[in-house]
Amino acid sequence: MITLSKRQSDILKFLGSKDEYITINKISEQFKCSPRTIRNDLDVLKKFLRDSNGNIEKKPRLGIKLILKKGLFLEELIKKSEVDIYSYNNRVDMIILILILKGKLTIEKLSNEIGVSKNTLVNDLKDVEKKLKNYKVDLSKKVYYGISLESEEENIRNTFIKIYLGLEENLKIEIKERLKIESNLSNLNIQYKIVELEKLLGTKYSEESIEEFEIAILLSSCRVKNGFKIIKNSNENRREFDVLKEFLNLDISEIGYLVTISDGLRKTKGGKEDKVTEEILKEMCNVLNIDFSKDLEFKSQIGIHLKSAIHRIKNNLTTENQMLEEIKYKMSFIFEITKQILDSKEKLLGVKFPESEIAYMAMYFDAIFERNVKSNFTYNILVVCNGGLATSSLLKTRLNAMIPEANILGICRVSDVEKKLKNEEVDFIVTTVPLAIKNYKTIKVNPLLEYSDAEKIKVEIYNKRYEKNCKYLLDKVKKTESEGITKLIKEEYAIFDKDIESWEDAIKEAANPLIKTNMIKEEYVIDIINVIEELGNYMVFIPEIAFVHAPPENVNENSMSILTLKEKIEFGFKNKVQVKAIVLIANKNENMNLVNLINIITKNDNIEKFKNLKSYEELRKIT
Repeated sequence: MITLSKRQSDILKFLGSKDEYITINKISEQFKCSPRTIRNDLDVLKKFLRDSNGNIEKKPRLGIKLILKKGLFLEELIKKSEVDIYSYNNRVDMIILILILKGKLTIEKLSNEIGVSKNTLVNDLKDVEKKLKNYKVDLSKKVYYGISLESEEENIRNTFIKIYLGLEENLKIEIKERLKIESNLSNLNIQYKIVELEKLLGTKYSEESIEEFEIAILLSSCRVKNGFKIIKNSNENRREFDVLKEFLNLDISEIGYLVTISDGLRKTKGGKEDKVTEEILKEMCNVLNIDFSKDLEFKSQIGIHLKSAIHRIKNNLTTENQMLEEIKYKMSFIFEITKQILDSKEKLLGVKFPESEIAYMAMYFDAIFERNVKSNFTYNILVVCNGGLATSSLLKTRLNAMIPEANILGICRVSDVEKKLKNEEVDFIVTTVPLAIKNYKTIKVNPLLEYSDAEKIKVEIYNKRYEKNCKYLLDKVKKTESEGITKLIKEEYAIFDKDIESWEDAIKEAANPLIKTNMIKEEYVIDIINVIEELGNYMVFIPEIAFVHAPPENVNENSMSILTLKEKIEFGFKNKVQVKAIVLIANKNENMNLVNLINIITKNDNIEKFKNLKSYEELRKIT
């Protein structure tokens, strides 16, 4: 039986209270979360109901409905789920980890370890098998032998560590205890031995590295005990070899493997990596136009991470980055800049940086950008109020108190707005009276500034912040030369001046030409919509133009399409923004199409031309 989260239990109760079919969008509104989140919860609920012969029935255009067999009571089901040991997602991870540390187990023994029925375990193993494929590990089920994992031994251990590091803290504690018992090392203070190793080598491990090294040592002992060994260079001439050999009953190949792990985790000074690290930091600071020289602690952290990354790549120990797609989406320009810099150092270092490592470095660089650039952005607000001095003074005071990040340029009457806009650089207008000004966002508020008014202003500041962030970074990824726009967007992939009301329908329309020519699968449209619902409107980094994309699984060939709209539409699930044009990007593998298109669009007055295109002939004229 699957453990349900509170929201999943509440959704189940909500469905149980309905006799009619209900749409996912209505459930989404009820629980104030995205349709994507609801769909994920429903997948869990379907698996939860499967053991009890319940079901969630789906009918096109009507929605979904809870179906329970006669005599099955919802309250009893939910109560029963609360005594389970692990949540569904955690259970998949725990099955893999327990199989690795035990070596092999029968269905009966494994179901007892996990605390579920054999039928439930058999169903879970299908998802375990899918997850293991991502790590290039096979699930083996043999009669009279049991269930085990098959791959190169080093890869199996790397898989264990990668999954372990992503666990919740309580599960990490449980797995560590299981490792100590299985390895017969419960009484050994491994962390104390690692500190001794630090002193011998004159080096230092981070807290995270000590934990990872301890797990690697415990796992090696477990695997050897169960008959699985590493075949690796022994590294017998290394000083740490003798220290590890002294307290571990392992052969020289196993000790050599642990020496390799140690190399990738410890902090060291000097060498080619230090010099290249300095170059990378210097180039990033030059690109972002910031001075990073005084932040020595942060600089040291980046250096340590980079050198560890280089070692991991050289020794095939690269770790997964669970946030890869989110980073590529939310920090697209920082990711691109980071990639350009790291790519330029690959020959010198003798490594090829995978996207997972580029994403980790991009996170560091975004933190630098956050500290040194984003914090300096200002948001200029013009306040329009036709009330008296007392009303306008109160409004200004409340704005300053509730939204301190806003820069209030002043308060004026409606008759003075045009003059103010000519003389001031205004980001948007807050007004107590109905007001529409071309090319300016206006937010109508109560003169007493209620909480809901402040929230509307904060949403617009968020949008402006992202816009200014992207505008700053756009200049950093521009290239002096780029392909012509018609080479990037073919005529058969361009749709102009369409009358569409919803952003979801607009994305479907933009995707149609690519689907018809088999450049993308239909599922790619769903992927894009899911990304926007889950992560927000980070694709609208040029005002009123959305650059939509998703992970490449449902892309057949690199391609790009464009859709311009007759009227602006509200775009996105949260923090909605106005959009007049959509560029759909489908990348099966790395290419520079997006950067090249941005180079063209951001020249001269091309942004206005691009979002108001009415024909392919007009597109040809954009250079």
